[in-house]
Amino acid sequence: MKTGEKQGGYMGRIILFSVLALAGLACAWLAVQAYMAGSMQGTALFGAFGALFLAIPLGEIVRFFRTEIPSDTREQSLPAGPTFVPHWQVMAMIAVALAAILLVIAISLLR
Repeated sequence: MKTGEKQGGYMGRIILFSVLALAGLACAWLAVQAYMAGSMQGTALFGAFGALFLAIPLGEIVRFFRTEIPSDTREQSLPAGPTFVPHWQVMAMIAVALAAILLVIAISLLR
């Protein structure tokens, strides 16, 4: 991999995490505003979205500090080997979820 390709991916991640952080902070601000207005449903909704958007950038920050700062107390482990993902099981779960969604839509339309 060339240096430019690696740098481009790094910049893309920075942009993605910045956008997610801004969206999370906006949702947190809206949750505070909803709380001050007395709307508990709005507070819960915007608080949940704020937590969702802020979880990814905060996780990346924690991962950065765990990998970039050397620690003598941390154990050096061997890299994990390849794992098998049962694709048929994942596809079956997606099909069941899709069928359930379509069933709920069909029932609500037929009422």
